[in-house]
Amino acid sequence: MKRKLVAIATATICMAGTVNFPALAASKFADINDVPWSGAAQYIDEAASLGLMAGYTENGKNLCKARNNVTYCEAVQLMYSIMSSNDSAQKVSSTVVSKWKSTMEGANIPQWAYDSIAYGLENSIISQNDIKLFVTSGNQNNARREDVAVIFGKALAKLYTVNSNAAITYNDKNNVSSTSVPYLELLNRLDLMVGDSSNNFNPKAYINRAEMAVLSTKAHNKLKGGSTPGTKTEQFTGAVKEVTTSGKDTVITVDVA
Repeated sequence: MKRKLVAIATATICMAGTVNFPALAASKFADINDVPWSGAAQYIDEAASLGLMAGYTENGKNLCKARNNVTYCEAVQLMYSIMSSNDSAQKVSSTVVSKWKSTMEGANIPQWAYDSIAYGLENSIISQNDIKLFVTSGNQNNARREDVAVIFGKALAKLYTVNSNAAITYNDKNNVSSTSVPYLELLNRLDLMVGDSSNNFNPKAYINRAEMAVLSTKAHNKLKGGSTPGTKTEQFTGAVKEVTTSGKDTVITVDVA
């Protein structure tokens, strides 16, 4: 029986040999089935395996808490982790952190977020006015979807073209600030952050951990040139008969007993 597989990468395979495709590993999160929508689990697991998002340990169990909201500080931290892991030159220096330390202290930014917030300020991804809204009365505020899209969009603008005259086609586009539109369009164009099944972006809604896992893994993989989770993985062994390449896709034809 012949099976065809599509690999989003260039494959180097011995034509006369065998190939073993691993099955998906079991999730390390005890609450992985408690997600906002079907399919979110694979992104949460991927984000964890990439070291982008960690879980919570409670009563001896590792939990992902996919429905929990993400704060602005956490969103900026994720953006910074992705940008600096893609290019080590993006790692913020102690000099830059010192430059913005008093500003961050004045906004009550937690110390664990200093590097990422300083990076955002130094690169005009976030402003001093922005960070005044990150923490109020000692509490970190939850991040809205529109604001997170702008944060990631401004960061990715270092690598991708932003169309200042862009338009978006979401049904609720009138609820999006005009200054945010170019960044929402960029993330949509890159297939990093899109609307829901009703074509609404829900700009003012808080972003949850499941949604953040999708954005984070997609952004990380886009910059690394890797694949995005979402395709079914099977395990079998067989002799490779043919390997053909079309664009970025490598089609592997395998004879399976």
